[in-house]
Amino acid sequence: MVTMLKPLIVRPKPKISYRKKNNYVFFGNQLVQETSQVDFEDLGDGYGKSRTNIYYDGILVGKAQPHIFQVLGGGYAKDLNHVFFEGELVTNAQPYRFEVLQDGYAKDYSHVYQHGIVLVGVSPFAFQPP
Repeated sequence: MVTMLKPLIVRPKPKISYRKKNNYVFFGNQLVQETSQVDFEDLGDGYGKSRTNIYYDGILVGKAQPHIFQVLGGGYAKDLNHVFFEGELVTNAQPYRFEVLQDGYAKDYSHVYQHGIVLVGVSPFAFQPP
C-alpha cells in the first residue's frame, strides 16, 4: 500500500508593524533611529515614513523621497525617481510606468522584474505571470 503525502503548505509569517511608545517608534522590538512618533506614519507592507525619511522593516531606505513616496504592494514602492523592492533600490526601473503584477512580479515599459530583479530577455508587452 502506497501512502500519499499531503503537500506542504508554507504560510507567510505575519508581518510585523510599527508602533509608537514613549515618544519613540519601534518596528517589532527594534527602535527606529532618526525619527519620533510625532511625524511618523506606518504606510503598510513594511514601509513607514517620517517627515524626512522612509523606512523598510525599521531600516532607513536611502534615496527615497518621503513627500511623494507611494507603497504599491507586494514589497514594491516608488517615489518620483526610484522604485524599491523591500527597501532596496530596483536598478533602472521607471517609476512613472511601473506596474506591480502578482507573486513578486512587476514590469515597466522596458523590463519585467521578479522580486526586484530584472528578468533578462522577457518582453514586458507579452509577459503574464505564471
